[in-house]
Amino acid sequence: MNCFMFPGQPLSHSGALPDDSDFQHIARQARERAGLSLHDFSWTGQPVTDSVALQVYGVAMSLYRSRMLLRDGIRPRLIAEHSMGIYPALAASGAMAEGDALELTARIGRCMSLMSETGEYALGCIVGLTAETVLSIAENNDVFMANHNTSRHFLLSGERGNIECMEAEALACGAFSVKLFPCDAPLHTPLMESISARLREIIAEYMSIGIEK
Repeated sequence: MNCFMFPGQPLSHSGALPDDSDFQHIARQARERAGLSLHDFSWTGQPVTDSVALQVYGVAMSLYRSRMLLRDGIRPRLIAEHSMGIYPALAASGAMAEGDALELTARIGRCMSLMSETGEYALGCIVGLTAETVLSIAENNDVFMANHNTSRHFLLSGERGNIECMEAEALACGAFSVKLFPCDAPLHTPLMESISARLREIIAEYMSIGIEK
């Protein structure tokens, strides 16, 4: 059984991009629908944050890889996703057009980036501690468990100052490593509730498109 699994936001982008008709099509859609030039990683309209650019880039590459697999006759019996991977997953399943997926990614990203105007947020990756210990550290520092990747690999999310305090406590508790990644918003936490109404409005527009189709 084949499963297409679409990941979330990448941490960086590759300097080398494909140069075939399928990628050119995806790149044109990213430029026209999301406002991002994949070739020089610049915004064609109003610039947004690097995080949003990485989100659009990640979705574009997922859409491209999906096309390549389909061209090779590999079709999924199951489609799975995590975080931003929901958008290429919707396109791969036929529930949404590729251009709509890229546009929606950019619009959601822009909406989330507004949270960085009033707060500073980060993700913290912890390796080597148990879930029980990590949850205790999260509670101590007023941050949230964002991803439970494995029995010893976790991602926490919240305000940057709190994540930095969490980092120090996790290392003191014996974590193998703790890495901090700045981000626009407190992803995968209840703190996102402050923009939930606007996010629902944006998503509702695309649900209407799906119904019409």
